[in-house]
Amino acid sequence: MEEALALINSNKMYKVIFKEVYNKFKNYGKITGSFVIKSKSEEDTYVLMNFDQNVLYDGKAKIKCTLVEELFIKKLKGYSFIELMEKVIGSELKSNKEIKETEKNSINEFFETIINKSQNGKGKDWFKYLEENKARGYNTVIRKYKEYKENNTLDTLLNELILVNNSLSKLPYTYNSKENIAVFAAKMTKNPHFFDLDTYTGKLLIHGINFILNKKNTEAVEEINELYYNVGILKDEISNHTTIFGLNAFDEDGSEIKQIKLFNEWKEPLQLSISNLLKIKYMKAENDEVYIFENPSVFSSVSKQIKRKASLICTSGQLNLSSYMIIDKIVDLKNIYYAGDFDPEGLLIADKIKQKYKDKVKFMLYDKSVYEKIKSLEPINKKRLAILENLKSEELIDIKEAINKEQNAAYQELLIDEYIKLI
Repeated sequence: MEEALALINSNKMYKVIFKEVYNKFKNYGKITGSFVIKSKSEEDTYVLMNFDQNVLYDGKAKIKCTLVEELFIKKLKGYSFIELMEKVIGSELKSNKEIKETEKNSINEFFETIINKSQNGKGKDWFKYLEENKARGYNTVIRKYKEYKENNTLDTLLNELILVNNSLSKLPYTYNSKENIAVFAAKMTKNPHFFDLDTYTGKLLIHGINFILNKKNTEAVEEINELYYNVGILKDEISNHTTIFGLNAFDEDGSEIKQIKLFNEWKEPLQLSISNLLKIKYMKAENDEVYIFENPSVFSSVSKQIKRKASLICTSGQLNLSSYMIIDKIVDLKNIYYAGDFDPEGLLIADKIKQKYKDKVKFMLYDKSVYEKIKSLEPINKKRLAILENLKSEELIDIKEAINKEQNAAYQELLIDEYIKLI
């Protein structure tokens, strides 16, 4: 062995040759195959000609791995060529297949440890499903496994994943409670930012909740807020708000809430946050119907000019969680009238409401003839028009086709008088 190592250390070209033999071994799991090395100096040629005499003529040598083994094994007394390779390379010799198998076994053991150390519950069930089905979130765990392993901090990752599982098993809704997400995170992990959306643990929490509620992948912020709410987690309960007009609200005892009643008596709109809505048991709408406006200025004008009592909601664009909470709290609700802009975004909002509340939803003045009458000169680019392909409601097909054809938007502000007459 010493004689062989002395020869290899005498010229760097020998180490280059052994590295190539090692690469072949990794691929095939045995000493086989061949490779070509170019000579860059007289010294290189001197070494390479031991393996291929053609290097003297064309400056390169084609070397068989078995020939390298054959030439060196003569110098090895009581040692194998593999042992020599390990000495030269400086590590245990393993094929790619063996490396992958070892890594696979390590990952399986890692998952098994997490599952065994997690508390029984929905969180553990989700993590088992995650591993068995390579479900959404699995690649995140594997990526973090490699990252933490490289930094020698796998114990930290193991503890973090156990915390995710245990938190999923103790979501607030399991004990009929609601908690702010930061408070919930601090209570479960001692870190209020543990489940922030920009953390991998926050993303895994969402995947876990989707599994528990049997939901599809949730990505949009408003969808995530609603997902949280379904399991008793609150986010943005102050900033997430919706404006109402003419809606009556009642508490747990069935008593009308005076503060909201006063705004109705003043005929003034009122902004309700999620925090406010948690204090409301149910709501009542005038004539059991509600009018929803996307645009705040249109909502304001209509609420000031209508002559009869009516219940209005202003979403200021996409419906957020507070908007859905308000609608869901209205008892005996028969009709939901929606009015939005005649553009891809407005139609998409209309479509989402229709898909959620089905036959209760009626569209106000969403008609092809109305669109053509108030059509603006503002163009709609192709990227925005592509949104229209996601529409599912048959009632919106005519407007969709008209907008695709004209490629111009139309806005609610020109229909205020018509809305007032309709209400």
